[in-house]
Amino acid sequence: MGCFCPNCGAELAPGQKRCPHCGAECLELQMQPKAAARGSLTGADFIEKAKGWESPKKKGRGPGFAMLATLLLLAFGVVAGFLCIHLTGAFAGKGVENAQALPGDGLVQDEGGQEETTIDAATLERALTEEEKAQLEEFIAQFEQKVELILTQDWGSDGIKGAGVLSGTVAEESALWKGLDAQTGAWSGAAHLPRLTRYQIQSYTTQWDGNVLVLQVWEQMEGEDPAGQPIALQFEDTYMLERRQAGYLCFDSRCDGLLAALDTYYEEASAENLEFWIIAGSGRCYTREELERASEFELSVLRNGMYAVSGKIFTLNHQIEDYFSQFQWYLPDTEDDEIVRSRMNDYQIENIIRILEVEREKGYQKS
Repeated sequence: MGCFCPNCGAELAPGQKRCPHCGAECLELQMQPKAAARGSLTGADFIEKAKGWESPKKKGRGPGFAMLATLLLLAFGVVAGFLCIHLTGAFAGKGVENAQALPGDGLVQDEGGQEETTIDAATLERALTEEEKAQLEEFIAQFEQKVELILTQDWGSDGIKGAGVLSGTVAEESALWKGLDAQTGAWSGAAHLPRLTRYQIQSYTTQWDGNVLVLQVWEQMEGEDPAGQPIALQFEDTYMLERRQAGYLCFDSRCDGLLAALDTYYEEASAENLEFWIIAGSGRCYTREELERASEFELSVLRNGMYAVSGKIFTLNHQIEDYFSQFQWYLPDTEDDEIVRSRMNDYQIENIIRILEVEREKGYQKS
């Protein structure tokens, strides 16, 4: 009787202790006739029974494979740990270098421990080219010249230009244009008005902000007071310049310094010069604070001054007529108030309304 594998049922050679098909061990005690192991089956019964038999099992991995895999994992872990330690040390050293190059306070320390200011990151972005430097110097020279023209303009012969002088250099919608247009006028027209004759950019720094050149300047205006004593006003401003093919255009500005200096000069000059107030009233509205400081006569002159610059003939008030007759710009040609008012601009009309309100509150005018 032959021997059969108790696991898969394959026939074994006499004395064979391991199945050549499934690898199972076949001890003598386990060996038995196939018919006894499976039962005697024929035909359809054999086919049905065979469907439930187990398929021959694949040979499993031995303990040597598990040990090899463990050794490989250990080796990989050692290499990974070594690389991690090495890279961490390298980045740490680089971080120390960076910390020494740029401390948290934004200062650089040299070898002697002295602190030096760093250049702003936006400045490092791009330096001015030689062509851009030349264009900037040309812009500054033109800007200085045009501001001086505003300060020294003679409104009696050339008319009030205001910021119109800056055409081509400063964008008309900018704060600088509007500020100068509203606050400048007959700077040299009045006989006893302190004169500002020179505007100069003493020094400046530049910094790129995208495509905008930020120009920070330290400025000075010079002139003389009515007694001939020198006047010097110093201030600083920031202008935003757009570079164009032909040069730069100041499209916006934080010109608080220049306008504040002009405000101060304007207030001091106009405090003792009614002519200045009258001319300025064609280009700006008087504030309530300014009007409340004025006397009854000054308020009357200012209110009638809006009519005088528009050609009014004063037939009933000779004192007012005599006052305006001393000025070359007073050219009366009509007694009709409607014609005179049609010549006024919005500033002059608004100033008349504001002056009347203050006069009535103080009892100078009947309601």
